[in-house]
Amino acid sequence: MSKSVSIQPYYRYGDLLWKVNAGEYTPIYPSHLRKIIEQIYMMRKTYRRTFVTFFDLHMPTNAETNTLVTNFLRRLRTKLKSVYKISKFGFSWCREQNTAENPHYHFMLMVNGSAIRYPDKLMRLIKSLWSDICNGTARQSKNGYYMIFREDEEIMAEVIYRASYQAKLLSKSNRPIQTKTYGTSRLKSEK
Repeated sequence: MSKSVSIQPYYRYGDLLWKVNAGEYTPIYPSHLRKIIEQIYMMRKTYRRTFVTFFDLHMPTNAETNTLVTNFLRRLRTKLKSVYKISKFGFSWCREQNTAENPHYHFMLMVNGSAIRYPDKLMRLIKSLWSDICNGTARQSKNGYYMIFREDEEIMAEVIYRASYQAKLLSKSNRPIQTKTYGTSRLKSEK
């Protein structure tokens, strides 16, 4: 991943300029932001409406790797398929640990908005999975869900702005050198 950073409050993706959560004291990695926006675009292209929720996963102990997040995503995929009949979903996450003893993760999850329209049941599922995996806690972010309709640029802008927080530079350095601080789904265009 490129280590270049940006403090620009706007980011160009395709023909559009999106407002992002960046500035002089909050630089971001444009390379990661591009991957996040790419996944949002892929979900919007795939589904007429896309349900997006933001949540945090807190760990009760420190971890050298992101294996627990990998396990969480694997189990989440299985549950989304069995409970909601969802086989395709998008996500992004970042690992943060500034002065806290243990790391936490900021997540954005995107699913078919025809299958899920409100976060309560989904958040119960997420909380249960994360608790089972590591006895950790999950918490939905305040005002942390959106429904993006395919042509709705206003909601799209809100989601991109909120998700851009995950691309920030700060509070990412307190980790083992081999441990990633960011991750996204790898949805590809169906040609």
